[in-house]
Amino acid sequence: MLNDLSQYIYINRDSAGSLFGTLLLFCQTLFLIFQARIFKTERLLEKIIGLEAAFLIYLIGYTVYSSSSDVATVLFWTRVCYTGTLLTAIYGLRLSDSIHQAPRLNKTILISLVLLLILSLWIPGDHYFHKSLNPIKTHSSLIKGPLFPAMTILSILLNGYLVVRTVLYVYKRKEEKILRPLIYGFAGSFFIISFYGVFSAILSTMRTQAWLGFVCLSISLTWYAQLLLREKQKERSRLESEKNRYLKDLIHDKLTGVYTGDYLKESLSHCISQLRRNFRLYALIYIDMDNLKSLNDLYGHDLGDDILKVLGQVLQEETRDCDIPARMGGDEFLLLMDDCPADKAEEAARSIRDRFLKKGREKLAKKGIELPLTLSMGILSSRHWAKDQNEIIHRADQAMYASKKAGKNRITLYHPDKS
Repeated sequence: MLNDLSQYIYINRDSAGSLFGTLLLFCQTLFLIFQARIFKTERLLEKIIGLEAAFLIYLIGYTVYSSSSDVATVLFWTRVCYTGTLLTAIYGLRLSDSIHQAPRLNKTILISLVLLLILSLWIPGDHYFHKSLNPIKTHSSLIKGPLFPAMTILSILLNGYLVVRTVLYVYKRKEEKILRPLIYGFAGSFFIISFYGVFSAILSTMRTQAWLGFVCLSISLTWYAQLLLREKQKERSRLESEKNRYLKDLIHDKLTGVYTGDYLKESLSHCISQLRRNFRLYALIYIDMDNLKSLNDLYGHDLGDDILKVLGQVLQEETRDCDIPARMGGDEFLLLMDDCPADKAEEAARSIRDRFLKKGREKLAKKGIELPLTLSMGILSSRHWAKDQNEIIHRADQAMYASKKAGKNRITLYHPDKS
């Protein structure tokens, strides 16, 4: 079986350059396929892979046929080589259309023409290639048939149309650095392929190096793909950052920086469901600022907002990452504390109250104002929670109201017997 295979695939040192180009292109294609699996939404990358696959078909065909000596083998791989050349027109059109859309009629005509050429290439006969080697050529090559020059010129014109169309469009946007690899690659490869394609057909002794054009374009496309993916990554990071900023704004109170009441209620519902599954203790602290209405009436709402910001800052500084401080509206705040027994919640409440008293006085002292700023707080341990979140908040509010009724600036633990 290996002997049979060796009749169709034989490579000598004369094809070392094109073999190196084939391996390079193969590695680049695998690399792009790997990236396409990561960036699944990037359709343009798939079209670049298709074009590179067409290049690979050409290079494999050229590498093998130029090293072979058997007429049947040379004929088969020559057809493979030119099939790859013609396929580049189809995949080149798909890629070009992604960059700059062509009229639908033009695309249909071009694709139909290329498919007809590929089909005719594999029809038995001497119209493209005679079944005899060219004795003048320095490498294995068939004597060309009467239609071969026409096919070569038509192939150059098809690919030339795509190249010129793409290069002109990209050149108009040359200030966009991401498109520059396309200018270099398309222009350079078209020049190399056309030069060797025309002159090797005219000069029988000239050894074609047209494969260099495909390697040149392949490198530029891989370069372009990396720049494109880098830009996409930046765009995705920007969108993700905007999304996170939006979500943060959505669940945070704009004035104080703590969470919104809706977010706390959702978290409270989650904690209620967790109570049935574990033995963790939670605490809910209801906080109401004393004398804020008097401050607003005497000195304006701007100063009142500044004091609310002070309380928001204190709540963020005095709580853990697992705790959820939230503004319910006006001067009322709730603090949901995770894994916190009642005595620890009372310690936290005292620390918040003392820190706020200090910072609040400093804020008012700078404006020459002397007004007592205190907090009335009510603590509800999860031992006394209800099944309904509104009832839980109501019980914490009852404990806070008891602090108000007792003279303000107090902390009251909820107990069902004293409700």
